Amino acid sequence: MSTPQLAFGGFSWPSVGQYEKITGIAHGEVNPHDRQNREIVDIEFAPRNARGNVEYSFNFYILKPIDLKKARAR
Repeated sequence: MSTPQLAFGGFSWPSVGQYEKITGIAHGEVNPHDRQNREIVDIEFAPRNARGNVEYSFNFYILKPIDLKKARAR
């Protein structure tokens, strides 16, 4: 995961303050024989790991207030 960076050019939102952007890469795996995964196109042709599962990864980012005491849950 990368070091958090100020989001929105450091703009400070009224009553909340500044936000930070956290980025990273998430990794996982799925069982290609599980019926819940049969909707994944061409999963039967994907390479398998030692456990017989198909591995995947994706980039993500999270925007969150720096001061969580000022954040509101909805």
